[in-house]
This record gives sequence, C-alpha cells and structure tokens, in this order.
Amino acid sequence: RLPAEPGLPSLAQSLERQLLKPDTLRAMRLDSLVSMALMTCSVWLYGTHVWMLLLALLGRGLLISLTDNAYHYATPLHAPGDDVRQARQLDLPRWASALILHFNYHATHHRHPALPWSKLPAAASAQDRQFAQPYARALLRQLRGPIAQQVLPRNRSYGP
Repeated sequence: RLPAEPGLPSLAQSLERQLLKPDTLRAMRLDSLVSMALMTCSVWLYGTHVWMLLLALLGRGLLISLTDNAYHYATPLHAPGDDVRQARQLDLPRWASALILHFNYHATHHRHPALPWSKLPAAASAQDRQFAQPYARALLRQLRGPIAQQVLPRNRSYGP
C-alpha cells in the first residue's frame, strides 16, 4: 500500500478513475489484442528458432530493468511529507547522455518533471554534478541484491 499525501486521492482511486473510463478500457483491450497477435505471429515465423526471440525478449527485459532501477537503487523510500525527488544523477560522456535522451540526469528530471529532455543538462545543479556517480558503477551496484527497508536511508539528498 502506497502512502497518500494529505488532500490528494489515493493511488487506487486515481487509477480506478483513469483506467476504468470506457475509452481507456477500449484502447487497452485493443493494445492487448494487437500485442498478442504480433507475439503469436512472431513465434510462428521464428519456428524452430523461437529460442532466439525468447532470448532477445529476455535480454531486453533485463536491460530495461537494470537501466530503469539504477537511478533509484538504495535511495530513501517515500513517506508522506518527504521529498519525492529521490533519484540519482549518473555521469556519462555528453554523447552517451544524448544517446539515452539525458536520462542520466534523473535527479534533475525529478525536480523538473515537465522539462524537455534536451534541457536537462543545463538545468542540472552543481549538487547534482557533485554527487553524480559513474553510470556503469550504478548499473552494477544493484546486482548486490535487495536492501532491507530498515537499512535504507531516510530523507537524504541526492548523494551516493
């Protein structure tokens, strides 16, 4: 159960209100149907080489999971009233940063969620740059495994 902020509807109420709209349900059903049809066609077309498709899908899932979680691994949990912007800034060469749409400026993105990706480097603060850790180190760090909730820091800034 996620904590609700005072004066805001709970996450479940917000999701229910948004996801149960007839237009939204229709779109989700159509997306699901098309996805299942594409996967069925892919499996059929790969034939005896379906293992390659499965390997590619598993690799993609692992890559997405590792790169998405790296910005939040071992950061403080959110509680009502806390700073919701807990995320890490990761250091990459400028060309590599642009290649991933400056997603490594994740702490900056949390502070300015409406800012276009192209403006994130300019909006990064000195504190963000000071605490930025190498991208590869952050990816590998999460392979240490889960961290007990009691061990996670509370209300700490964007540091390592």
